[in-house]
Amino acid sequence: MKNIFLLFLLLFSHFFVFELQAKSNLDSLWHQLQSEMSQRDRYEQLVEKQMEGYKIQLQVLSPLDQKCYPLNRALYNAYQAYVFDSALHYAQKNIHLANALGKPHLQHQAKLDLGQLMALSGRSFEALDLLPTKKEVEDQPALLRQYYELQYKVYGDLWFYAYLPENKSRYEQLHLAYGDSLQSTADPKEDLYWMVEESKALDARLLMKCRQINTKRLSKMKMGSRAYSRAAFMRSLTYELELNTAERKQYLILSAISDIRGAVKDNAAMAILASILFEEGKVEQAYQLINFSLEDANHFNSRLRMVELSSIQPLIASARQKQVEQQKQKLKILLTIISALSLIIALSLAFIYFQMKKVRQTKEQLEEANVQLKELNEDLKGMNDSLEVTLKALREADHVKEQYIGNFFRLCSNYIDKLEAQRKHVRKMLKGHKYSDLYQEFNDPNLMEEELIAFYDNFDQTFLKIFPNFVERFNALLKEEERFDLQDGLNTELRIFALIRLGITDSSRIAKLLRYSVRTIYNYRAKVKKKALGEKADLEEALMALGA
Repeated sequence: MKNIFLLFLLLFSHFFVFELQAKSNLDSLWHQLQSEMSQRDRYEQLVEKQMEGYKIQLQVLSPLDQKCYPLNRALYNAYQAYVFDSALHYAQKNIHLANALGKPHLQHQAKLDLGQLMALSGRSFEALDLLPTKKEVEDQPALLRQYYELQYKVYGDLWFYAYLPENKSRYEQLHLAYGDSLQSTADPKEDLYWMVEESKALDARLLMKCRQINTKRLSKMKMGSRAYSRAAFMRSLTYELELNTAERKQYLILSAISDIRGAVKDNAAMAILASILFEEGKVEQAYQLINFSLEDANHFNSRLRMVELSSIQPLIASARQKQVEQQKQKLKILLTIISALSLIIALSLAFIYFQMKKVRQTKEQLEEANVQLKELNEDLKGMNDSLEVTLKALREADHVKEQYIGNFFRLCSNYIDKLEAQRKHVRKMLKGHKYSDLYQEFNDPNLMEEELIAFYDNFDQTFLKIFPNFVERFNALLKEEERFDLQDGLNTELRIFALIRLGITDSSRIAKLLRYSVRTIYNYRAKVKKKALGEKADLEEALMALGA
């Protein structure tokens, strides 16, 4: 039971995702269709510019010049789905020209072109009357194929519109027979061959096969061509048979977009799409499409299209008018409500205005108080910052003093011990009358050197205990190639700047402490400053920022 429930849930989720994706595709296509509809004039101008080129070439030719024939035929093909009367005009011109030239090939082709126009406009029997005989065109493959294509089209329409069963059956047989004949003259690599094959599959309700063929055909066609429009329309018919409205609308929209891009005025997809939207209750969209389709039909001057549209256009227009009336009624009610609300709002605004005036006055007073408070806070913050800096300096000074006072007492104790030992030693030497030895002992220069080294060591240890990272942090103030590489203790330069960090900045005082001349101390200071990363004057300022 649990597995069945999970299977049902999985199927439902797939169906739900599919529905969402289909709706998203339709919305995207609908926006694209509206965009293309707004560009109809631009597409018409492109077609008319092409036609104008043919007409300019015709102007320099004599009406009976054989070169007029292909130009007339090009204009006929261009107008065939654009303006019926113009297409008829150039088809008839070619019939007269072919007769005047006395060329049977051109005569048959011109009649087939005119017959094709009659068939496309719904005049099936007139198209049949214009056809040359099969015998007249069977030795010309291109014309024979055009002959079969026209017969296939005419009997397909007659089969679709026939009312009597015996006529419907007869037209069906003729339609299928001419389809076989048309395929026999077409190359299996041509679209014409697969168009007939797709139509056969549709008639036999082999919808999967029909769509497989259609997919291949569409992949080889260009959007905006009449062939693409027809193929997309044919695809929509397969979904109509399956009652799949979403997919049907998708391909009708694609067909309509292609018709607009190709400036095809003799179209069917737009009107059918309008009917579907009308049935779905989307009256505004249906009204937009049916009017667009009606404008195309008027432009083309197709009586067949006008008859088809006349059955649905009044219904859509009436529904839209009713919708507009309902909206007007709702608008009147809303205007009444809005008027009442406006009066209430006006009274409320007056009350709010007086309250706001009081609030504004209070706010101004508060702002003044806030400004004063802010100034006081800033002053207090400045004082706090100053106190913090002072406290930090005092804490550091106390720390340094503690270290050095302790070290001072230790040194004094050591020196008292040394003096006591030395006093006893001198008294002993004097008592023993060893005056010469005592003189030699006190005349030894190494005695002072040893004491100085002991002093340096003691200073280094005490200072590095207070500033353990002094060498590393002082090096960071110097150029990389000029930095000191010392493992233990300090050298003379570092001792000088260590004393400066302790606040002893006078060179003469430093010279006395380190037992050097003032000139030597000055030279050392200048030498190290040259190694600084920034300005020389900033080195000692940065040095004082090194914390203990």
